[in-house]
Amino acid sequence: MKLSTVCPVPAGSAIIRDNRTWHGGTPNLSRDVRAMPNMEYFAPWFRSEGVIRSMPYERWQELSPHGRRISRYVMLGAGEQLIGEGFIHPKRAEREAFRAKQLAELGTAEMQEYKERS
Repeated sequence: MKLSTVCPVPAGSAIIRDNRTWHGGTPNLSRDVRAMPNMEYFAPWFRSEGVIRSMPYERWQELSPHGRRISRYVMLGAGEQLIGEGFIHPKRAEREAFRAKQLAELGTAEMQEYKERS
């Protein structure tokens, strides 16, 4: 981080990157999860079923008023559960098993509703 370069650009500019260039395009051969932070922005008028609501309501409430306003379309409703939240494991099978267990605990109707909105 100390050697990171800040790319100051005027308001309204965009920096476009190709995910394959992250870490020089090298695969993660370690046994650890390698985080890949990402932020996506859309025009204020853009709405799509493809935008998955993924911010827990409790986290959303902790944001500033400005933060809540700009993230209102990605937050879950009060009491809605984000399957898999907070579980990080380097092995995909372990993560999928955790998600499957959470889905099974929802019950059949709730599971179907969750899958339809995800």
